[in-house]
Amino acid sequence: MIKKTLAFSFALAMLLALAPVAPSIAVVEVSDTPSTWAEPDVERAINLELVPIDMQSEYTSPTTRAEFAALAVILYEKELGTITGRTTFTDTDDASVQKAAYIGVVQGVGNGRFDPDGPLTREMAATLMSNLSDAMGQPFPQGAPTFDDNDSMEPWARAGIGRAQAAGLMAGTGNNLFSPKDVYERQQSIVATVNMYDIVAGISSDPTFITTGLGVVRGAYDTAYDGTEVLAFKGIPYATVPARFAVSEPATASYRGVYDATEFRQVPYQNIASGTLALLYAEYESTGMTADEIESVMVSETDCLNLNIWTTETDGSKPVFVWIHGGGWTVGSNRSVTSQLMSVAEEGIVCVSIGYRLGAMGWAAFDSDSPNTGNLGLLDLVCGLQWIQDNIADYGGDPAQVTIGGQSAGSYNVADLVRSPLAEGLFSRAIMQSGSDFSTSPERVISGTTAFAADYAGLENIASSEAKEIMEAVPALDLTVAWVTNPLAVTRSTADGYVLPVDGFTEVINNNINQVDLLVGSVRDEHTLIRPGVNDLAGLDRYLTGIFGADKIDEVKSYFGVTSATTDEEAVAIANHLGDLTFIWNGYIYADNLVASNNVWCYRYDYAAPAFFIPGVGPLPGMGVAHGSEINMIFKANIDDIGLDEDGYALSDNMTAAWVNFIKTGDPNGSTTELAFTPYDKDDRQVTHIDIDGTTATEVPYIDDITFILQTLYGYHF
Repeated sequence: MIKKTLAFSFALAMLLALAPVAPSIAVVEVSDTPSTWAEPDVERAINLELVPIDMQSEYTSPTTRAEFAALAVILYEKELGTITGRTTFTDTDDASVQKAAYIGVVQGVGNGRFDPDGPLTREMAATLMSNLSDAMGQPFPQGAPTFDDNDSMEPWARAGIGRAQAAGLMAGTGNNLFSPKDVYERQQSIVATVNMYDIVAGISSDPTFITTGLGVVRGAYDTAYDGTEVLAFKGIPYATVPARFAVSEPATASYRGVYDATEFRQVPYQNIASGTLALLYAEYESTGMTADEIESVMVSETDCLNLNIWTTETDGSKPVFVWIHGGGWTVGSNRSVTSQLMSVAEEGIVCVSIGYRLGAMGWAAFDSDSPNTGNLGLLDLVCGLQWIQDNIADYGGDPAQVTIGGQSAGSYNVADLVRSPLAEGLFSRAIMQSGSDFSTSPERVISGTTAFAADYAGLENIASSEAKEIMEAVPALDLTVAWVTNPLAVTRSTADGYVLPVDGFTEVINNNINQVDLLVGSVRDEHTLIRPGVNDLAGLDRYLTGIFGADKIDEVKSYFGVTSATTDEEAVAIANHLGDLTFIWNGYIYADNLVASNNVWCYRYDYAAPAFFIPGVGPLPGMGVAHGSEINMIFKANIDDIGLDEDGYALSDNMTAAWVNFIKTGDPNGSTTELAFTPYDKDDRQVTHIDIDGTTATEVPYIDDITFILQTLYGYHF
């Protein structure tokens, strides 16, 4: 295992490495025998095969820059594997120099030149050692040099010298002098290398360091809800965004040095001062950071497409669960589900949370002839799933056993991926929690985007191409906030004929979709969090028209008993009832047709915990079984904040086990859970109700209403 007390142990180990001799290191006589102080470490370095043959002599001669690069590369490759990339120079084709430059050890040489035969000075050595610590995933701490001769240091060297000093490498220099321009002897470079080896030796056996097809990745341990240590690899890029409103491109470049996956990275643009990231924003704000500074560390346009991976170990071939966050396609991120996914990861599953572009950046549409009209966020997800297919085995996952799941907008995304021909073969199971549909027309999204741009710019009757030019010129955060607050903007996936079929409904009922096992359901009181926005009879009329269309409004009102005598309270109740059903009625169509050749399970979550927890707000009592309530129970998210008793915690454990079973086998039933799920079939249409006392099975709740709704909307005979 890697030593964790780097600064202290390195201080002792390197005491003689950087300044072991008197004031001047000028070479008077070249010796083929190391100095007494250096001899043991030089001999050890040679035995460890850290020193090339041509450096095993003339130990008191100056180290050349190329020689130091060779030592750095040997050490790196001994511990972390072959460096495959190269950075070229105009004055050398030395392989070690090119490799060292590629992983970031050699920096600041300028003008594409390296001067390989030039002597290495102390300030160069300190800088290159600091760079090597970064490249090997053992970065020296930050610090500023405090020597009396700081003025003689080159500006480019100050940071590296300060970091080396902060790590304890500068002890014993004498008289508080560093002598930055003095040359570095070959034996000093060898001793420095063997001491660095003592710090990094064992990386290959440290489970937080793994070798992948793209290079070495360094993760860290996170603590799950029950105290289990789970390996986390965060902020791993799966794609890049070349420009605003451009299709994402797979991230296939090899890492330069060890990729640091110990912290979350930037997320796609959204209103960072409110919503799911508000607490993080406030945390940064409390440190005195300006709004611009906070924006730069929290969000990005080009480097926002990353994913996080949790697993108990990277060996083996475990089932994979990919969580797609919700948030109405305008808020949310892959960093907000850490505790949730860790509780599943500890059950022998590799869990992945994936980010995708939101709001205008991910769903605006401009051209009906484009092969990706309005579906950039969905294309991001396809790109991420392809990355998982290509790379998840390096993290102990089985690409043939991938389950995708999501809640709310995340669930709608799952439904889209089930229909998308581009996602064929990228997953074998799907979990839809409160949400599915068949997308909207490109014309609707394009017209909404164009109307938004015109309104933003104070113009009228603009073309779609003009809308794009306007929106490309708006600062990212301004555009994001304006889009979310303008009712003209349409943020939905589009049936473009490329990412999604033009007639998604027909493709589903013809079962011409990706064949996957399905777990689909909703919660009893969706409307207590996601309200239809109806306050009176007139509002109900608008609500029904928006769902069913003006040509069917009379038929719908007649079915639900809406008349001029309907009270406002009755209107609100009808809207709330439909608000509950809207999150599941399309799910039954998917279930009806996938069940022909796949395992299908339908559920409704009915247990009302004493409180419902909203991040940034806290526990709210009296919410019933609100939209998203099951997330607390399945993934242990804020579970201690919702007032559970012993039976409530037991239900949570059983639900987690059921979801884990489905991810592993396609069947939520098993010896690990007391819940009993009834298979769905087209004849009985059984739905499993989950409550504090366990499970019961009934036919689809409100089946008459569901039958009427599906017949009225699609002509579908349920």
